[in-house]
Amino acid sequence: MGIEILEKKFQSYSLQHPLHLLQLREFAQQIAELQQKMRRLFAPVAPELCAACTTKCCSGMPIEGWFTAEDYFAYRMLYDMPAALKAEAPIWGSCSFLHPDGCSLPEDMRPLACVKVNCPALNRELEERGGIEEFKRLCAALDDIQTKLWELVTAHEEQ
Repeated sequence: MGIEILEKKFQSYSLQHPLHLLQLREFAQQIAELQQKMRRLFAPVAPELCAACTTKCCSGMPIEGWFTAEDYFAYRMLYDMPAALKAEAPIWGSCSFLHPDGCSLPEDMRPLACVKVNCPALNRELEERGGIEEFKRLCAALDDIQTKLWELVTAHEEQ
């Protein structure tokens, strides 16, 4: 789903359900904290491993990332609409948020699919360093929040 469509949905949701925004912000802050913990796990492993990789994860992404409505709504509670899309034509299969210096989205609020899925090499490194169980725990916590977000965001559709 494109960013413009997600933004329209977010604006509509915000107007129709202003009382949900406090809960949505709380979920966004929880997600940001969990993603920061994930970054600390990845910091000693990912830079070297990812730099040497020839099949970068973000090169196999949809053009506008893996944002679901829930991810996007949480993102928008902490940040403005992402405007850092590539100006030039994207490489086929490459996320538009991927720039030469890496992801242009904030490290603490990327789509959940982007932070919960690792390549086998990164998982092996985490395993060898004793961090895989913590990573799995953080993913499970993100899954729980994602479910609550989904329930909050879709509850209005059933009314």
